[in-house]
Amino acid sequence: SAQPSATPAPTEEPTPTPVPKPVLEVTAEDYEPGVWKNSPPMFTLSGIPEDSTEYVYAVFICDERLILLSDGNNMYVPSEEGLSSVRFVILDKMGDVQSLSDQYDTMLDFTPPDGPYLSGDDECKTVCYVTADDWLSGLNGISYDGGETWDEYTDPEQEMSFLGDVGDTVEAGEICVRDNAGNISYNAESFTF
Repeated sequence: SAQPSATPAPTEEPTPTPVPKPVLEVTAEDYEPGVWKNSPPMFTLSGIPEDSTEYVYAVFICDERLILLSDGNNMYVPSEEGLSSVRFVILDKMGDVQSLSDQYDTMLDFTPPDGPYLSGDDECKTVCYVTADDWLSGLNGISYDGGETWDEYTDPEQEMSFLGDVGDTVEAGEICVRDNAGNISYNAESFTF
């Protein structure tokens, strides 16, 4: 009976299987685009294989500055006040981008408004003027009762005012203003009509 012929051993080296590039995933907590916030979002990055020393996470801020996250760190909390944007990347050790995230736009304001400041009118003793400013997110509310109820802070160019009886005192902390990010400031000094 005929013996099957042996298959000759391959002489070529098999081509190595290319290692797939890591794919970046971003989990954003407390992120609301287009909304002023007084607490920053937290971004958690994943995609670098565990125990890998070939890759590092990094953050582009406004497509200008690059921050490398330390080995093993996969979280980023923005600290830039104002309008900003961040984009996350996985870099290899040569600095080449392996994976790039979408852009995340942040609007952060951690600073309470300047004021409110109370002042009187020499002509009309029963009026109290309120001035305040917020250079970042802008003012959106005023309270005359320590924050129990709020009125809309209409035109920042226009002084707000309220009336009282001569001799009445507005205590410190009774008048407050709120900015669009939710920061609140109270009058530091009392005012007597």
